[in-house]
Parts: sequence; C-alpha cells; structure tokens
Amino acid sequence: MTTTEAPDSKHKQALDLATDGRHEQALAVLREHLLAHPADGEALNDAGALLYGLGRFEEAIRHLDMGLHQLPTRPAQTLGNLAEAYLAAGQPGETLGLFDELARAGALTADLANRTATAMLQADDRPNAMEALLCSMQVAGPEQRTALRPVLDKLRRLRPAIGFVWSPGEMTVSAGRMLRRLCGFLQQRFSLRAWSAGDPGELAEFLEGCGIAWLEGCGRQTALATRLPKTCRIVVHVRPHEAYRPTLEEVNWANVDLLVTSATRPVRDFLARRLSDFTQTGRIEHLPVGVDVRKLPQPARRAGKHLACIGNLGPRQNTTFLIQCFRRLHGLDPDYRLSFAGYFLDDALEAYLAGLLRDLDLREAVSFDGWQENLPAWLADKQFVVSAGILQPRDTSVLEAMAVGLQPVIHHFPGAEELYPEAALFRTEEEFCRRVLDGGGDPAAQRRFVEQRYGIEAFLARAGTLFVELEKRPLAPRTGEPVPQAADAGSEAR
Repeated sequence: MTTTEAPDSKHKQALDLATDGRHEQALAVLREHLLAHPADGEALNDAGALLYGLGRFEEAIRHLDMGLHQLPTRPAQTLGNLAEAYLAAGQPGETLGLFDELARAGALTADLANRTATAMLQADDRPNAMEALLCSMQVAGPEQRTALRPVLDKLRRLRPAIGFVWSPGEMTVSAGRMLRRLCGFLQQRFSLRAWSAGDPGELAEFLEGCGIAWLEGCGRQTALATRLPKTCRIVVHVRPHEAYRPTLEEVNWANVDLLVTSATRPVRDFLARRLSDFTQTGRIEHLPVGVDVRKLPQPARRAGKHLACIGNLGPRQNTTFLIQCFRRLHGLDPDYRLSFAGYFLDDALEAYLAGLLRDLDLREAVSFDGWQENLPAWLADKQFVVSAGILQPRDTSVLEAMAVGLQPVIHHFPGAEELYPEAALFRTEEEFCRRVLDGGGDPAAQRRFVEQRYGIEAFLARAGTLFVELEKRPLAPRTGEPVPQAADAGSEAR
C-alpha cells in the first residue's frame, strides 16, 4: 500500500480501513474512488495490493498493470507488487520479464529471483530457471552466491553441452572478440567446449560429446564436421562475405539444423536461393552483430578534416572508387586527408594504388598505415569513417568507429540501408563529397545509434534464444543426474 496521503477523501478512507485490517471494505471504497478517478495510478496500485492480499491474483495483476501504465514513472513498489502477483498466479515467466526493470530500480531481490527459479523448475523450464538464478547471483550476498553455485552447476550439466568449432586464422579481430563474448555468455548457462584443430577422428569424438555444435564460418572444418555422422544439433554461422564463396557448397547442409548470419536481406535472399534444398528442412536466421560499446572510449572529437578507412584492402573494398571520391573532395578543399588501416590483400592492387596516387598528386593527402592493434587510439585524430566496399563489412570496425564518435560515409552496397542511417550513404562521387562537407555530425548521436541498434546485450540475448529453441527440440536420451526437484533448488538457492 502507498503511504502518502491521497488528496481524495475516499482514497484516504480506504487506506485507513486497510490499516485497520478491514480489507474487503477498503477494497469496496477504493473501487468507488476509481469509478471517479480511473487514471489514479496510486489507487490502482493500492487496489492491486489489496486484491493480492485477498488471494485474487488475476484481478490484482490487472489493477497493478493498469497502475504502472498510469504512473509517470514505473515505481519500484508497483513493479515489485506486480512481480509477486504474477508469481502467485503461476506465471513466473511474467515475473522474470520484470527483472530488468526491477534491477534498474534497485528493487530486485535474491529471494524473489530464487522463488521465481523454483517455480520455473516446477514447470520443467530449465532455461528460464537458469536466467532467474543468474539474476539472483547478481544481487545476492556472498553466502547466498556460494549456495547458488552448485545449483547452477547442476543445471548446466542437465542442459545440452555446447561445442564451438572454429579456426582462429579465419576470423577478423572484432569477429573474434564477438565470439569470445558469446562463449562467455553461454558458459554461464551451458557446459561449453571448444575445438579448433585436430584430425577428423578427434573432431568426431568432440561432436559426440555435444548436444549442440556451433560451426563458425564455412571453412574446411565446417565442411568436415557436417560430413561426419550426425550426433548433435548443428548451427553454422555464415559470415556475409561467405555467401558468395564456393566453399558454401562443400558443407553438407542435410546435417545442418540452423544457419545464422548477420547478412542483410538481399544476401539472405541470395543464400536462400543458393541453398534451396536446405531451406526445405532447415532455416536461415538473422543474428545482428554486437558491439560492446561500454569498452570503447567516449566520443571526445574536435572538428577536423581527417577521413579513416578500416579493413584489409582487396577488390571487394572498392578502394579505387574511394580514391576517386576523395580526389574530388580534395579538389574542393585540399585540407582533407584520408588514412587507411589494414593490410593489402593483393600486391598488384598495392602497386596500382601507389601509381594512381602519384598520378592524381594525392601522395601527401593519403596514407596507408597498416593494421592497427589499438583502433580507438588510431581513430583519435579522425572525424569520418568511410567505406566504398561492394559488400557488407566483414567485421564491426565501422560500427566501432561510429561508437567513438566518427561520422559514417558509406557506399550504398546491397542492403546498406538496413545497417546505417540513410544520411550516411552515398552512391556517387558528388554524393560522397556532400556527405563529408555537410559536417561531422554529433559524435554522441553516433554512439547512441550503435548502442541502440547493435548493443552486445541484444546480440547475446538473440543468440541465447536460438540456443534455447534448439535445446527444446527432442534430443537423444542422456545419462547423468536427475532433474533437481524444485524444493531442493529453492532451499539451496536460499
């Protein structure tokens, strides 16, 4: 119940009655008040609390939910009341759905999280029980966390083991960071294994110990893994540039359950056409990339005329077109500079560009700085991140540059409008110049765009959902410990 005195006499009368323990009469008076003031959020909360105390949980939920919609901010007290009402009504999933808001309000307790987990276990919902217990670990005291660890360990062993098959040499640095974050996320929830090298016999043995295998990329190891006798669910992560590679056809797609990719819609449509047999039994799921914005420095950018292009240089980077665009910009204002971070993938291209820059008299304005271990430091004196690639970038470097405040100027490759603001896209040399000359934009706005669209939390949550979907598919009988009883889990959690 709220404790502040309500301006309406009937609301105050109801509070006085409730204080005296006359709950039915208090509820009747509150309903009279709500007939005249249906948008009174505090009165709706108080009515919900009374209904909860009377064991009328569904009615309590309706009043508390309406109260939250009427109050200008969602108060912790009403959120907590609603969470308890959902739990009492046998809807622990709805309670779990309020945990993020409760945590932000500082109102999530280990006791509520543990009781929610117990209800989940009673419903044999291990994935959500795990999520509730992980939330409990975040707010519990040291002794409670010690008691929770064996419960979490037991749940992990009862869920399918996740295996990652990958080749470090086939990934960019930012792709490797994203995969490591995904592994860390899954390791909290599943037993996790990794395999990156070895003979086919070792790979077969590795896969036999997995419930779900994530095959990273369409390289040799993925082809090999899919051609072994199938012993687990298989997910293949296809990077956007791999959609056009012949290695795609070396994969035995008949053994694959799920294809995930961050590719744009045109590329996913191309994949569906190219893998038409696979789409009869499996499916293609979009999994956007994730950027851990919090680990990148805050924008602190001054006005300037320095452009950055990030990524190894090959034919698909369309570097010659970018140089021509920059030539026109430099003709309008010779103070502009362009710097590249990345290796040359083709010696002929390197020689060609050296001659082109000499012929266009741009050698003083354009530099090739090689690969940068510390990308934020290299970007510190630059204002624009530019790309003329004909395909979606292989990694998240452009997004990371935006997150530290650079203004994007991106060639309109197929599906580019799905990834970047329209104001960042160009199709011609003239449009490139306009995008740059319009100014550097708001660095903080660039960071917000990346955080809201590509935050690592959304990526991890979506990936987790896909693993849970695969987990719920029928699996071969497993040996091991029985499912912990809810009472045991609850008592250990407390």
